[in-house]
Amino acid sequence: MAHTFLKMAETGVEPVPHQEILEVAAVSAAAAKSVNERSRLVDLAEVI
Repeated sequence: MAHTFLKMAETGVEPVPHQEILEVAAVSAAAAKSVNERSRLVDLAEVI
C-alpha cells in the first residue's frame, strides 16, 4: 500500500479512480448506518 501511495505521489495519477473510491465509501457508510438502525435498508442517496 505504501508503494502505491508513493507511486501516486510521484506521478500524480490516482491508482483507483476517485469516483470508485467515493462509491466504496458510500457503501461502507450505508452498511454502518444499516447496522446502527437495526438492519434497515439504507439507500446510497442517504449517505452521499
